[in-house]
Amino acid sequence: MGSTFRLVVTLPEAEPDGIRPDPAGPPELRGLRMLVLAPDDLGRASVVEQLRSWGSLVEAVSSPTEARIRLFDESWEDRPGVLIVDDAMSAEVGRLAPLGERLPRVLVRRPGAGGPARTEQPDSLTVSEPIRRSALREAILRALRPEAIVSAPPSRSPLPSFGLRVLVAEDFETNRELVCQMLRLLGCRAEAVPDGRLAVEAAVRDRFDLVLMDLEMPGLDGLQATAEIRFAERGKGRYTPIFAFTAHALEEDHRRCRDLGMDGILTKPIRMANLHAFLSEFLSSRSGRNALTPV
Repeated sequence: MGSTFRLVVTLPEAEPDGIRPDPAGPPELRGLRMLVLAPDDLGRASVVEQLRSWGSLVEAVSSPTEARIRLFDESWEDRPGVLIVDDAMSAEVGRLAPLGERLPRVLVRRPGAGGPARTEQPDSLTVSEPIRRSALREAILRALRPEAIVSAPPSRSPLPSFGLRVLVAEDFETNRELVCQMLRLLGCRAEAVPDGRLAVEAAVRDRFDLVLMDLEMPGLDGLQATAEIRFAERGKGRYTPIFAFTAHALEEDHRRCRDLGMDGILTKPIRMANLHAFLSEFLSSRSGRNALTPV
């Protein structure tokens, strides 16, 4: 009879789908939530594998309906995310409102895809197949932070941040969480309240560099809350910049907000690029004078 041998080998626990995170991958993307929307497995596989190798938290779906369900999961409210969309489905992004259409997004264009009209979307960045690791990384970073310098080598140094403490007063929970996530990506400390009364209490109790105030909230609206904050600041040597956070941006709205003590208007819907530009202008204005020029 032949001999019988037994060999015991201890192996590390396998990562999901057999993919081990690359320890040298971009730290900015580690733990970042990604939703990949592509119509077939072939269109999703290479992108998903690359994102997971960087340590990103990736979900892949094949339809706008599935994507919408994922976006309203509570996990998307806890952390920021990026939407990766196959060019063939770029026209479907509007069906992901309100959260999906305002997420930073990157379009993946396949060889032979339709004309440029399908990919020319001002709030998206595009990479083409076959996808290079560096191109995908830089497109995601640019979508997240418009100030990232893509021509610089991947030095792993942290991106610039604004370092502001911001109070967000917004009654619609999805909008509130989305704005806070974008502010945090831009290096701000964001705190949120769902109504005007709580906004007044927070602004009087604590010091904020900036308040973003929705105009239409139940109970005490944004204009009333601003008036109460201004009254409370009298004689205390305090002045908190307050900007209206609204979809209305007519000259009459600007004038009404200024008359009632606001510093200007930040127009909804908020995009990452717009928010970045707004905060840059805010810091520039604050460094030159106490009262800000409305934007």
